[in-house]
Amino acid sequence: MGFLVDFLSHAALVGFMAGAAIMIGLQQLKGLLGINNFTNKSDVVSVLESVYKSLRHQIPSGEGRIQSGVRGCTCTP
Repeated sequence: MGFLVDFLSHAALVGFMAGAAIMIGLQQLKGLLGINNFTNKSDVVSVLESVYKSLRHQIPSGEGRIQSGVRGCTCTP
C-alpha cells in the first residue's frame, strides 16, 4: 500500500501531513485546557466552537479550569 504514496506529489503529501498535524493538535486542546464537555466531531469548526464555548463558560464561573490550561501551556516540554 505504501507504493501508492510514490505517485502523489510532494505538495499533496505535505498538505495532508499538515492537515493531520492541525487536527491532532486541536484534539489535544481538551486535555491541555481541562475541558469536560468536548465535541465528538473532528472537523476544525466544531472543535474550535467547542473550545470557545467551554472557555466562555468557564471564565465567568471561575471553575478553576483556566489554571489547568495555564499549567498545561507552561509546563509542556
